[in-house]
Amino acid sequence: MARLNIPAIVADCEARFQAALQNQKLDDILKIYNRKSLADQVSTCLGLKHAEYRELVFRLAKGSQSGEILSRFLNYLPRR
Repeated sequence: MARLNIPAIVADCEARFQAALQNQKLDDILKIYNRKSLADQVSTCLGLKHAEYRELVFRLAKGSQSGEILSRFLNYLPRR
């Protein structure tokens, strides 16, 4: 089994993050910035209660526009 080269992985992530920042590509920044609580923090920025944004997204995903919403989210999921 090969050993992980942690310093190389960290350097690669930092380089990709810095490039995304310099290019001001929010989508790329959010793909790299893996903070699970970000959705909850968005709630308060939108004037919602803590964690309400996440619940809103789930409700919308089950509603009449579920196909469109789910297809947009699929663009941001890792591909196999």
